[in-house]
Amino acid sequence: PAHMASSRAEVRVGILGLATRHSRAIVEAAQSAEAAVRIVAVAGSSVRQATAFCAASGLSDVRCLGRYSRLLEEEEVDAVYVGVATASKLAWCAAACAAGKHCLVEKPVCCDVAESVAVAKQFEERRLAFMDATAFVHDERTRRMVEEVRDERSFGSVERVECVLNFDFDLEPSVGRRAADDEPLGCVGDLGWFCARWGQLAFGTHAHAAQAVDFTFSDDGVPVDVTAVVFFGPNRSKPCLLHCSYSLPFRQRLEVCGSSRRLSCDDFLLPEHGPKCQSQFKLHTFAGLADLDRLVLQTDQTVPVPPHDQHAAMLAAFAGLVRDDSRPRRVWLDAALRTQAVVAAIIESAKLAGDTVNTNLDLLQPSRKRGRPDSSRT
Repeated sequence: PAHMASSRAEVRVGILGLATRHSRAIVEAAQSAEAAVRIVAVAGSSVRQATAFCAASGLSDVRCLGRYSRLLEEEEVDAVYVGVATASKLAWCAAACAAGKHCLVEKPVCCDVAESVAVAKQFEERRLAFMDATAFVHDERTRRMVEEVRDERSFGSVERVECVLNFDFDLEPSVGRRAADDEPLGCVGDLGWFCARWGQLAFGTHAHAAQAVDFTFSDDGVPVDVTAVVFFGPNRSKPCLLHCSYSLPFRQRLEVCGSSRRLSCDDFLLPEHGPKCQSQFKLHTFAGLADLDRLVLQTDQTVPVPPHDQHAAMLAAFAGLVRDDSRPRRVWLDAALRTQAVVAAIIESAKLAGDTVNTNLDLLQPSRKRGRPDSSRT
């Protein structure tokens, strides 16, 4: 059984869904020794698609399957990466769980909080690992940045987070917006997911509420440009201002303001020079004004970070959860659910013309009836 993978050093992974570059990134990262996983099967919309995917990815000795259900029947698969459309994730994550497979799921986890909670409960009850594929949280640079902002002696208390992530998909038609029926959460479930996660990391707690202050929906009702405030801290006193957009030029800026200094990073998600080069972030300490308030006195410290492949690190962390069920799996479940709750609150706020919406995350709410894969679809 797949849940017995803890006795093996290498976790055998199958890929469900081959249509996006995310799946290709997983395959490439799996080739790293750090990842501690091996791709043993892939499943797409057809055997032809799966075979072409393996050829393009340099995979050999891999089962190429034309139905997702066939991959879940493979005894040689310990865990699956679920890279299908968000609208199908509830069904296929539930099917993977029923088949005894550990699961790494592309964000967002599902279409709403209730679905995500239902999925999480299934995996928890069966003692199977479940993690959202948010690679940057496993990056060494992210760890270092979180360490800096959590150091109250030098940074002070974190008071505000600003996070911007824009990606003009009109310039990338191969990875552009998919149909509303497949990806109803739009830019918020995609780009906003990363921004919301940074708010959790910086403040070290979950969000209480969110308010969309500016928003644009596509003709079919998908959010494509959203500015929102996510409220953390006592009495909602700690704001995280985020902007995610599918229509503006590419930007990926993070700023964390503490009571003593601030941290900035202009490539917080994707290091500007790639995983094989050194990355960095900056710390700024304001010392006052001079020359009749025309000169800012500020110390700027650039902190270098050695090269690190965040996707390989994510796979290594996931493999660790699969091999050792004594590790704190609930930490990853909670992180995914709390991020999903923020995404849902932002979208609901936008639909309510900017009303503040609570991030109601009740892990004890009854699970919905498990979704079943539509036999007419892959």
